[in-house]
Amino acid sequence: MSIEVDALLESWTICKEYINIKDRQAAADQLVAALNDHTLTEQEFREFASSDSHLKRAAADFLEDQEENDFDDEYED
Repeated sequence: MSIEVDALLESWTICKEYINIKDRQAAADQLVAALNDHTLTEQEFREFASSDSHLKRAAADFLEDQEENDFDDEYED
């Protein structure tokens, strides 16, 4: 099952209005991590993440963590 980026963006826009400003980054971080489990293409992920400053930061942090984990896994032997 594929999730449409427009639906995700609309959902985020609606929900963030009800999230305390100080909690929005944590919510974006959790959302980005959860979306990793779904079938977003790289293009869809980039489109979604580029739509909001909180999502941009969350995506950058998530991708950085993924790269670090991949590097650690590569050299664990």
